[in-house]
Amino acid sequence: MDEILVAVDGSDHSFKVIDVASDVAKRLAAEILLVYVVREPVEEPIGLKEYEKAEQYYDAYADYLQTLDQQAVSKFSEALKKTGVQFRAITPTGNPAAEILNVVESEKPKMIILGVKGLHGLARFRSMGSVARNVIENSPVPVLSVPLTPK
Repeated sequence: MDEILVAVDGSDHSFKVIDVASDVAKRLAAEILLVYVVREPVEEPIGLKEYEKAEQYYDAYADYLQTLDQQAVSKFSEALKKTGVQFRAITPTGNPAAEILNVVESEKPKMIILGVKGLHGLARFRSMGSVARNVIENSPVPVLSVPLTPK
């Protein structure tokens, strides 16, 4: 069966992406490959490693990010379960655009569906986000970008 790669992040806009993707998947009798790219914690500032307290802070921050990522994957998986569309989820780690394109190369989906804005987009600007732009410009398969809903 054909798969559609659906890229989501922690934004509320991802729920609209899932709605559109599930509708497309049903129409095409396709399954969904849900991709959520896990953020890597930033490196510790130079000099902080010598302080045990800073090391514990860094570990706590990495754990916090991991918890947020797990919660995001769970909430988007739950949303997909409600649609009745077959799916599987993967969570690569790294640069979102690069990892989405790596998954396209390895998994060979028929198309990509993603939002035009993600976590870092400012609502007042209606330009395309950097991840969406990078994926659209470099994807070997068709990309459907889901616009923001005007307020």
